[in-house]
Amino acid sequence: DFVSTVDGGQNLALTAGTGDITFGGVVGGVNGATRLGTVTINEATSVSITDSFAAAAFDQTVMGEGVFTLGGLLDTDAGGVTIDSEIVDLNAGITTTAGNDGTTDNGKVTINAGAGDVNGIAVTLDGGDITTTAAVAGTQSGAIDIDAVGSVVFTGELVTTGVAGATGANGGNITINTTAQT
Repeated sequence: DFVSTVDGGQNLALTAGTGDITFGGVVGGVNGATRLGTVTINEATSVSITDSFAAAAFDQTVMGEGVFTLGGLLDTDAGGVTIDSEIVDLNAGITTTAGNDGTTDNGKVTINAGAGDVNGIAVTLDGGDITTTAAVAGTQSGAIDIDAVGSVVFTGELVTTGVAGATGANGGNITINTTAQT
């Protein structure tokens, strides 16, 4: 567990096995002033981010069997965001500004969730929006891709936009796939 501020330009790779990972303070400085490099969660049962989190990219590479909980804005500026957990509870927003230059998936938000909680809810977005924006003229913003076995419930918005006033800068695709039975 990280109980206070974590910042600097370094990459951070964490493996907790069957344990949990909690970020209890600001990560990447106030308003991303000292954001981390790429943060990789190799393996953890549950991941909790309780405050703002700024990094170049965020990648949870192995599905956690617990809950991914987001309590503060998750912001990336060079890569994308990948969340891979049995249950995903987004009580705050996700923002990416890297953009997709046609050869990379920079700025893409990928959420993979399992069957969900006892009510079958696998992904909840109720405390913010997921927003991808291209920071460079002529690039497309990142896509948003949500795959879940359980249900997906949103009160927040999914927004993809290109650079304001720039030619050839479009929003990325939004895809939601669920195998939930209704």
